[in-house]
Amino acid sequence: MAGPFDSAADEVDARGAIYDRRLAARLLRFLAPYRKEVVLSVCLLAAISMLEIAGPYLTKVAIDTYVKPSSVPGTSIRVYSPRRRRKPRRCPVPTLS
Repeated sequence: MAGPFDSAADEVDARGAIYDRRLAARLLRFLAPYRKEVVLSVCLLAAISMLEIAGPYLTKVAIDTYVKPSSVPGTSIRVYSPRRRRKPRRCPVPTLS
């Protein structure tokens, strides 16, 4: 029996095999009626894996495109905006008098 901090994979049964092909084949027969669901879940798993990779890749593209090394001494980066920025308007502050 595995201890509280041991893995069940550390124990080998009496024949010495951890993975049994015959047992796996018997278990796969139980999935036959659910073939469509299994195929759909495997496809969705692949799609989710690709989408998880897309986030960091888009961040890399954004940093490489819009954050460039600065030519001004004393600053480390300069951000380039894809659109031209307007100067902010100054609104008068209402006073209570």
